[in-house]
Amino acid sequence: MKRLSVFIAACAFAVACKPDPQPTPQPEAKVEFKIVSQNPMEFAAEGGDCVIRYEITNPDESLNVSASTDVDWITETDATYAGQNEIVLVVAKNEGDARTAKVVLTYDKQYEVVVNQEAAPVEPEPEPEPEPGVVT
Repeated sequence: MKRLSVFIAACAFAVACKPDPQPTPQPEAKVEFKIVSQNPMEFAAEGGDCVIRYEITNPDESLNVSASTDVDWITETDATYAGQNEIVLVVAKNEGDARTAKVVLTYDKQYEVVVNQEAAPVEPEPEPEPEPGVVT
């Protein structure tokens, strides 16, 4: 009987001394960046504001959205980063052929938006004045 009591006490002690199970670590939520504006973006020759809208799911507070391009006809303004979830750029008036550029948004990685702009309208050349005394 004494052995049985010692055995039961040892089993109870072993069960009571098990460490609490460790909680399973939850994976960090994945940052998701999505451009919701039309891509490519189309502009008339007159140009205008280029508003690029985006959504961020599970944002990383240590990151900021920035925009860049390697052309001089798309520029930033004082309000470029003023809006929430949008970037505003200016597409200059086109006085030449149709053109295309890429705007690169950078957050957790780089995302491209294509900007197309129509050619300037071609004005017809005026017809030459007839020479005096010549009948046409």
